[in-house]
Amino acid sequence: MRHRGRSFLIYNRLRIWKNMKTFTIKTLGCKANQYDSQLMRERLSGAGLKENSNGTPSDIYIINTCTVTSNADKRARNLIYKASRENPSSNIVVIGCYSDRAREKLKSIPGVGLVLGNEDKDHILSLLGAPGPGSGTITDFAGRNRAFVKVQDGCDNFCSYCIVPYVRGNPRSRAADEVKSEVRELASKGFKEIVLSGICLGAYGKDLTSPIDITDLINIIEDTNGLHRIRLSSIEPGYVTDKLIDKISNSKKLCRHLHLPLQSGDDDVLNRMKRGYTRRDFFDIIDRIKEKVSRISVTTDVLVGFPGESEEAFDCTLDAVRKIGPSRTHIFPYSRRPGTESARFTDKVDKSKVDDRVKRLKELSDRCALEYKNGFVGRDEEILVESKERGSSGVFYGYTDTYLKVAFSGRSELLNEIISVNIRSVKTECMQAAYSGH
Repeated sequence: MRHRGRSFLIYNRLRIWKNMKTFTIKTLGCKANQYDSQLMRERLSGAGLKENSNGTPSDIYIINTCTVTSNADKRARNLIYKASRENPSSNIVVIGCYSDRAREKLKSIPGVGLVLGNEDKDHILSLLGAPGPGSGTITDFAGRNRAFVKVQDGCDNFCSYCIVPYVRGNPRSRAADEVKSEVRELASKGFKEIVLSGICLGAYGKDLTSPIDITDLINIIEDTNGLHRIRLSSIEPGYVTDKLIDKISNSKKLCRHLHLPLQSGDDDVLNRMKRGYTRRDFFDIIDRIKEKVSRISVTTDVLVGFPGESEEAFDCTLDAVRKIGPSRTHIFPYSRRPGTESARFTDKVDKSKVDDRVKRLKELSDRCALEYKNGFVGRDEEILVESKERGSSGVFYGYTDTYLKVAFSGRSELLNEIISVNIRSVKTECMQAAYSGH
């Protein structure tokens, strides 16, 4: 499943480039994938193609896939079928992690003209037979008020359930000066918040000729003119150093938000997952963070129904989530990924038990979220205004630096501005606030 060269993945030839005038990109998965799609979008637009949206038939459909779960695979196939229905004569390009894992299956789907891997994204033009630059950086981020900057790709942790290292390869970091240049360009376009993203973000810089770490990179980009916020997308617990915690505590731009995947609160399950830490280790990290950073938001991932997870083990997970008190918990039922170590485990958990555990964890995670958010009621908080409610005359949404969604009554000129609001009430998904207009 590792990369074996571009020609290995190319299945068929598309129509000649001069017949292609429009394109549509559909993206599944992580922030790194969203960055990759923006990179391809800029290549295609720069070569003279027009991007279509809202179901308008296109000459080229690019499906940028994810394969973390079987559901992600299914969603990718559904997007392929939908594209084929929209324009039966279109060229459908399937690219990304699912392509790297299951090229033969994707080749067999009617309408698919080209199957490409992750390594091909930066060379999309040449692979389509088009003139134009083959690599570079992004200069915009379509349809968003915050921009993702991918600083790193690949992972070599090889957790027993995870397919990602097989389809993304070993860790590879971008040079800090290249990242700095891209951040400067995006800030000059009006992006006030940059989200540093990667497949294993904490591994950033370890492979560079002169090694640095993610905190060093933050120091390098922090003084960028026009940049108000720097957010980390997700970081594995083992990469959370005292140096990084101190930076969050002292920085005026680095957001008070860390997404730290827990996956399980049971030591035996964590060991079988090959996560590299114990529940006590995770608690110690959380304690160090909360001691230094006031009101920091911790969000997390939990994988439910891993092979061999007993009721007692799941109770340990519930207890861990209760102790951590995440402001948001992403819950994933275990999905068997062929080729991973855990795919060979035979002690599968019954689906009815998994469904019940997901429900119980969701109820707990909602309570934790409400408890965390209630601590903000009556406080003034700064938010970046990102969107307006559809069909509404004046309801707008923004996010605090702690990544809490806030609704308030405002006006259109506030979009993409950082304003102060007073938090009045709390719901699970969104807080209600008042804006004074100052």
